[in-house]
Amino acid sequence: MSFYRLDQQVHLILGAVSHCLFHGGSGAVYHINNDTLRLLQRLAGQGDDGLAADETGLIEQLGVAGLLRAVDEPCSLDSLETSPLGDRRVDFAWIEVTQRCNMRCLHCYEGSCPTSGDDMAEEDLRLAMRRLGDYGIRNVQFIGGEPLLLGSRLTAWIREYRDRLDAVEVFTNATLLKEPLVREFKALGVSVALSLHSGDEAQHDRMTRTRGSFRRTTRAIELLRAHGVKYRTCGVEIAGIDAGRSDAYAVDKRDLVRLTGRADLTLYDDAMLRRKLITQDNFRRTQSLTDVRAKSKGHNCFARSIYIDCHLEVFPCVMERRFSHGNLRSSALADILDPGIRHLTKDRVESCAACEYRYFCFDCRPDACGAGRFAKPWYCTYAPETGTWTAPDAFIATLKATPAKLGAGFPAGAAS
Repeated sequence: MSFYRLDQQVHLILGAVSHCLFHGGSGAVYHINNDTLRLLQRLAGQGDDGLAADETGLIEQLGVAGLLRAVDEPCSLDSLETSPLGDRRVDFAWIEVTQRCNMRCLHCYEGSCPTSGDDMAEEDLRLAMRRLGDYGIRNVQFIGGEPLLLGSRLTAWIREYRDRLDAVEVFTNATLLKEPLVREFKALGVSVALSLHSGDEAQHDRMTRTRGSFRRTTRAIELLRAHGVKYRTCGVEIAGIDAGRSDAYAVDKRDLVRLTGRADLTLYDDAMLRRKLITQDNFRRTQSLTDVRAKSKGHNCFARSIYIDCHLEVFPCVMERRFSHGNLRSSALADILDPGIRHLTKDRVESCAACEYRYFCFDCRPDACGAGRFAKPWYCTYAPETGTWTAPDAFIATLKATPAKLGAGFPAGAAS
């Protein structure tokens, strides 16, 4: 008689009614039902006596796939190890130097505009930088609102702290970027991330709701190129805004709009929704063992990054204001970082906790469309409690019948 255990590269991930075997070497994902799980448990603890012909055939298939191997003694059927993060530390911070902005973009995660918002006080910036230094964070991005509204104050701050930092980036719409500031950035080794949503002038200006924004942004790009300042362009895709075709001003990265702040479901069209949905096809691809292990131990974003707002409140993400670590005015960063936020995995998310695919999904908590902090992603078509998928067209039809903000509820087929 032989006993069987999973190969050392194979990890079992349990769901409510269905389960996965993940091969860490090949990255392949194998879906199994409860009958197969019970057979594997029996093979591990009781051996292969009295197997039916179809069970023997299944063992052979699992062996050929490199999932199962024979052993001499009874063993246990181990699932994926999900120990805490251990020594993994936060290594990046966004610093919000202002909530004000000179534009009114359709999708703004913060709802920024020219007529409201606060600036970070100088004493708060000094405290924030001291707290970051004490913790050991040496990579930062200054962000807003629009950080260039601070003018010379921003460059003075960067100049003061530049030698204590490994990397400094400024995220800007670039409409206020002039040559003296570009020269300053070059001298200080500051890189720039700038918003460019389309290579077409009319389309970009429609996105920003600011006439002339495209011309001012592209003029800034020319200045950055002329002075050799490292920059990248970041865009957001929403319904009705064409990416345009411009060899001169290409958008390096254009993400589907996240439904937070001003953004809601009305900014998606059917084609965008089809690309957004989590469907069976997502799990027919190979997966990275490093990513799977990381997602089983901590949040894919919250574990490594923090966002410091202009009042020194510390959030886990530039777009996430529902979770807070606390305020830097009260304590050192190491003392306020909340392990419950950093270690947030799909095991704590409604419905996802019952899903056998939970460690394969990237989790963007802010992309919530008005739902709760631990709500299942609004774009997932799988119901793990029943092991059933909703067809994309039917799921989209249901989404379109819901309010623009989903609130605490979800459309049928995606409910927890």
